[in-house]
Amino acid sequence: EELDLEHEASSLPERSTTEASADADIVNLAFVGSREEVNDAFQQAGWSTSDAFTKHSFLRDFYAFLNNSGYAQAPMRPFLLQGKSEDMSWQKSLNSYARRDHLRVWQWSQARGSGTVWLSSSTHDTGATLSLRHRQFEHHITGDIDEERSKVLRDLEVAGCVQSVHMAPRPGMSNFTLNATGDL
Repeated sequence: EELDLEHEASSLPERSTTEASADADIVNLAFVGSREEVNDAFQQAGWSTSDAFTKHSFLRDFYAFLNNSGYAQAPMRPFLLQGKSEDMSWQKSLNSYARRDHLRVWQWSQARGSGTVWLSSSTHDTGATLSLRHRQFEHHITGDIDEERSKVLRDLEVAGCVQSVHMAPRPGMSNFTLNATGDL
C-alpha cells in the first residue's frame, strides 16, 4: 500500500532540538518498516549503534578526541523530536574522531497497513572541538545534508535493504539554516 508521502511530508516536524530546546538537525529522512526491519537494515549496511554516556564511554571518547582516532560506537548527544528522545541512533566511523556519518531515528506513527514510520536527521561530521561553554565535545557538520541523506540511502540500497525510495518536497522549509552549534 502506497503512503500519501506528499501529504505526510508537509505535516512532519522540520527539525530536532537539543535538550535545552535549541534548534538542532533537520529531519531529512523517513523510513517505513518495523523496528526489527530498520535495525536489521542498518546492521546489514555496516552501521553501528552508539554507546550510552558512562564514565567509561567518556574516557574512550576523550582518548579518541586527543588522538584523533576512531571510536565506532561513540556516544551521541541526545536530541529531541517534539520533546521525545531518539529511539535509535546509528553511525559509521571514518577512523577519525572528527569524522563520522550519523543519524538519530524517532518512531513517528503507524502507517495504514505499511508498518511504522520512522523519522531521522542524518548528518556528516567534519570536525570536533571541546566546547568550554557547553562543557562537552562538539562535532561540526557539513552543510550539505542532502549529500548525507544520499549516502545513507546508498548504503542501505547496496545492502539490499530498500524496497523503494520517494523524494517528497517540503514547501515552505528553508534551504539555509543553522544547527545548535552554529553550522550551516
